Amino acid sequence: MTNIVSLPNWARGFKVLLCCGVAAIMTACGGGGGSPPPRFEPISFEGQSAIRDNATGYLWAAQLGAQGGAVPTALELLSVADLGTNTLQASFDFLLNKQVRALEAVGSDSTRAWVIDFRVNPQGVHRLGGLSDEAIDTSALFAEWRVLRRGDFPAYAADAADARGVVLQGNLMWGACTVGRTYIPATGLAQAQCSGGAQVLSQADAQQAARDSRLAGFSDWRLPTKQELQMLLKLGSTDRSLMQAPFATIDVPDVSNPLQYWTSSAYTETTPGNVWIVDFSLVNDWGGAELVPTNSMAFVRLVRSR
Repeated sequence: MTNIVSLPNWARGFKVLLCCGVAAIMTACGGGGGSPPPRFEPISFEGQSAIRDNATGYLWAAQLGAQGGAVPTALELLSVADLGTNTLQASFDFLLNKQVRALEAVGSDSTRAWVIDFRVNPQGVHRLGGLSDEAIDTSALFAEWRVLRRGDFPAYAADAADARGVVLQGNLMWGACTVGRTYIPATGLAQAQCSGGAQVLSQADAQQAARDSRLAGFSDWRLPTKQELQMLLKLGSTDRSLMQAPFATIDVPDVSNPLQYWTSSAYTETTPGNVWIVDFSLVNDWGGAELVPTNSMAFVRLVRSR
């Protein structure tokens, strides 16, 4: 039989006081006082319904065709498209099965515009990251959506690579060169460049390369998410195959392989064994993104948060 040791009365009283004191401190400090607010919260903003993103501070119109605010950029719309079907159904159901036109035109072609595809395929799975350059047609049903107030969406105007071989971009630090290549800083009249052969790796080897990297003295390199890597697409350009500068000018691997780069984003709704890549050779109707098996081979560009 197991012996049960009973606490004396003074000990039980001390335990009650201690627990009550901890609970009071947690409540006063904001802990233990209930669940945190949801990521997306319906509110009223300047007399109209809105959806607040508590993670970024963005305010989105709660319906299509709202007045005020601004037309979202393609990358802002992609940040919503990347949320996944369940979140869209819960907070942005009015977007499902719609094509939403973005702010940017496609280069100098006034007959085409960037469109984010929120349609659901016959299997009920949302086409995540559906970016395309649809023809502007009076009969085409492109939805109009507004961002009522911009928040802390990261800035993605890249600065030039520094002598360490990294690129500072908003709150991110990128490796300037594809894994396997070496960064050579500018000297005299010679421009900075990446030298050597880029490695084409499986997803597992790409993850290991990120863990092993000590680029610029940092040990917390990782594979970018799909959204982070899509931010390097050069939208609004007549040459859509290029990545954003400086990557397009110093790091274009001279190989016969397509410019496909691994992300860390798996697509678990229907294909748990597949991972997203972003193809900088072609911005197709998936926004340069494609699901591939993890044993496929692709390039690697490292990133870290700073």
